[in-house]
Amino acid sequence: MTTRPHTLFHVAGFSGHRQIADPGRLATAIAAALTSLMELAHGEWLGLSSVAEGGDQIFISQVRALGLSWHAILPLPKAEFAADFPPEEWAAVERILDGAEHVRVITENGRARTPTSTAGWRPSTAPTC
Repeated sequence: MTTRPHTLFHVAGFSGHRQIADPGRLATAIAAALTSLMELAHGEWLGLSSVAEGGDQIFISQVRALGLSWHAILPLPKAEFAADFPPEEWAAVERILDGAEHVRVITENGRARTPTSTAGWRPSTAPTC
């Protein structure tokens, strides 16, 4: 019986903020980190993140620029998650999601969480990076 070497898979996960003080600097840092990981650990790499404006989308662009597969994780079903975005931003998110190799909805305790605002989208008050 012939044995074949196993292909190693590695996942680079990312979670960020929507407001980024220096998007170019963050993009450079993400690209450098991904490149370094790929040099240290050979095998197939994929990116894993959500898709909000800001850090998530910068990560996605760097993953794609390096030719890696990207898998999306959503905290809610798409219809509910969309309520967290202004309409024009959600349209861009849907275009990005079309490029995901896989989209998975993550729920807490087996049930989707309730949106943080009954009015839908609201700007984040998280500190900038």
